[in-house]
Amino acid sequence: MSESEFLSGRVTRWRADFDWLMKPSNFEKVLEGRYSNRGDRMADVLRDFVGVGSDGQKHIR
Repeated sequence: MSESEFLSGRVTRWRADFDWLMKPSNFEKVLEGRYSNRGDRMADVLRDFVGVGSDGQKHIR
């Protein structure tokens, strides 16, 4: 949670606390990475989009 700009309060005045995290729906979203920093998520999307073929070269899927 401390790595998330949003959950740690570095983006808004609000900050996630223990009670918020312990709500099952919120806890699940954190585990799924929904509150990861956008740059991190974009890197994951790009890695998924650009695969490596059997020839070792990067290919767009």
